[in-house]
Amino acid sequence: MAAELLAVGPFAAPPIPPAPPPPHDDGSNRRPKVTCTMPDLGADTEGDTPASRVSWSNNDKGHDGRQRLAHAQRTKRETLLESRHFGSTFWNAYRDLGDDKKQTCAVSADALRPVFEQRMNPPARAPPSFHTSATIAASTTARNLDEIENAAPPDETFRRPWTLGEIEELKARVSERSSHGAPGTDGVTRSLILKMDNEALLKLFNLCIDLRDSPSIRLRTTVIGILKRNLPDYDPASYRTIGLESVLFKLLTLLIHMRLYAWAENNNIIPATQDGF
Repeated sequence: MAAELLAVGPFAAPPIPPAPPPPHDDGSNRRPKVTCTMPDLGADTEGDTPASRVSWSNNDKGHDGRQRLAHAQRTKRETLLESRHFGSTFWNAYRDLGDDKKQTCAVSADALRPVFEQRMNPPARAPPSFHTSATIAASTTARNLDEIENAAPPDETFRRPWTLGEIEELKARVSERSSHGAPGTDGVTRSLILKMDNEALLKLFNLCIDLRDSPSIRLRTTVIGILKRNLPDYDPASYRTIGLESVLFKLLTLLIHMRLYAWAENNNIIPATQDGF
């Protein structure tokens, strides 16, 4: 009873006043959750996109694809620079450059095989454009090589081993060509060969000749198809036949070619009618 009297008496606590309304926020002091010191490049605007790229046109022949490569590099750089003001567009372009996209061929290997086999093998019957009598004469001569008198005196051209000078000349020829060529199954590129020790290459090539053998992976050719420009991708005939050979194997054959050519030139064996060698 005494407690009830005290609760309603002069000792009762005053009532809690209502909470004041929150102050008005006009957003001037509000900060984003993530900030940086970089200057603002502008907000995204709906419908704003960077300028469209000019398509590539091949106006210069015989440059091993360098013009196309330079155009692709320039286009990618300009795409990034022009899209830097369009946040989402910039990151989409960035991801397109960094993501590894695996493209699938529209035709199967089984569909390409008969087309490639027909291209890579001699026809069962010679076409009308072939000089039939000349073909028969060449075949007859090839079967009777023992009866042909050797016009050049014997020497050690094809018996002596390779020399360091020939390896250096070989590398000089390789360095004159484009280093962007696709390697063979072994994955050895031209740029890697240029960094190899000359003594090691000399020993390798001489060993291949002495043993008349080579690692099997360097004797393997991978045949692929490259779609020709402006042709339908669903037609097997639209694909160019490309053979990816070991670069080391091709360099060994180039060494043989260099020596054979020098021997033929020194002995005046190459006729004036020979077109290329």
